[in-house]
Amino acid sequence: MNKVRRTQIQRVSDSISNIIAEIETIRDEEDEARESMPENLVGSERHETSEVASDTLQDTIDLLEESVERLSEIS
Repeated sequence: MNKVRRTQIQRVSDSISNIIAEIETIRDEEDEARESMPENLVGSERHETSEVASDTLQDTIDLLEESVERLSEIS
């Protein structure tokens, strides 16, 4: 792989890393909002929806981190 393509891959990898940071912020905000819910909402549909959202965001982060790792293997 030549230098131009390695540079392009590094730029893409950096962009993905920035997206990961944004998703982590959203996940953290969702977690904080869920933890701040009144006790009477714990176990409610709203609470469960929040848990699913946080889990999905974490899964997305994990997949994107794996993508960054894989890209680093070829750059």
